[in-house]
Amino acid sequence: MSAFWIALWLVFAAELGDKTQLVALAFATRYNARTVLAGVFVATLMIHLVSVGLGEAAGWFIQPSALVRLLAGLYQHGQSTHCPASPSSSLASGPSKATR
Repeated sequence: MSAFWIALWLVFAAELGDKTQLVALAFATRYNARTVLAGVFVATLMIHLVSVGLGEAAGWFIQPSALVRLLAGLYQHGQSTHCPASPSSSLASGPSKATR
């Protein structure tokens, strides 16, 4: 049960840094909680609407085939720079002698 409380505290502490939560906490000390929650709701709704609008507009300017080629190229670049190319590399040969 103590692992639950440790995980809960760590996630709570990590999420507390979110700017929206900090602003909501600051406003909640000064204004009515319902007013603050309504403001957070409307702001979240607006930012999502703007994000969807920008994504939709980008879809008109970026051809799907160009996007697929770009993402495939990025994936290939990531694979070639972060994965060993040959089976004789140190990562593919298994644990080192020091760990055996």
